[in-house]
Amino acid sequence: AATVQRATARYVGTATGQPRPSLGLSLSYGGEWGRESLTDDQRGDFGPASQSIVRPSVAAFAESQARLGDRLSLLVGSRAEKFNGLRAAYVPRATAVFDLMRHRLALRAAIGGAYKAPNIQDQFPSNPVIVANPDLKPETSQSWEVGADASASRWAATSSVTYFRQEYENLIRSVNYDTTGKQINRNLGRSRATGIETEVAIRPRPRWAAGAVAAWTMTRILDNGGLP
Repeated sequence: AATVQRATARYVGTATGQPRPSLGLSLSYGGEWGRESLTDDQRGDFGPASQSIVRPSVAAFAESQARLGDRLSLLVGSRAEKFNGLRAAYVPRATAVFDLMRHRLALRAAIGGAYKAPNIQDQFPSNPVIVANPDLKPETSQSWEVGADASASRWAATSSVTYFRQEYENLIRSVNYDTTGKQINRNLGRSRATGIETEVAIRPRPRWAAGAVAAWTMTRILDNGGLP
């Protein structure tokens, strides 16, 4: 039986200001502390095994939003994370929204990255069935998207369409360690996803709303070395 426990403490602060009528600013910032523990007791045909591991982590993040005039909004943010035993990671992101027609049509674009540390159960278990891999790297991704949002006064109708592209690296997969049937987690994958998402909603009466959502996605495996 394996038991995983996670504890997190987080602080978030916000500051706002308006240096001049055409410029509005806001800043959010904070930090996070985490502790992840694993207790693993194995019994069975392969013999008994017991293991206990603790992994702390810290993170800092900040995000700034600016409204420039009546039409342009910008958002820039970043997050830094450090898990014990892994290299520190820095994850940025940025978004821009431009009101092409005020209260009717807005264009937007976004770019950013993501970071996912290997689960403590992926990296450290060592028992008769699973081989530990302390050198396991985090999964990462980079993405960008462009889209548009439209609204109409009749029936309070809104619609949006988004085109996106995402690339994922160092995907974690469980593979055979040797001919005995033991398993080990390795970084073996890289993939790309592209697609379009669209959404339409109408509100014909104050208490009624109807909508539809559609999406098309294509995923391509770019690297699956070591997999069958």
